[in-house]
Amino acid sequence: MLIISSVGAQRVSSVCVAFRSYSDAGNLEGCLRCLQQIKQEYALVKTKLETLFRLEQQISAAGGTLPPVD
Repeated sequence: MLIISSVGAQRVSSVCVAFRSYSDAGNLEGCLRCLQQIKQEYALVKTKLETLFRLEQQISAAGGTLPPVD
């Protein structure tokens, strides 16, 4: 769970919760703002995860070991 939090997935989740609130209230402007923010947060999380996966591959290729994920 530590890795998920550190790459920003919690921020994506928070914006999704806000989107739901705006949607339930029928607030179109709020929904549109949240959708834009979700796109930005998703792109950021995706970039961070891709970097982590690349680092993992480099560590493995260099003969290193990675700790098991619980």
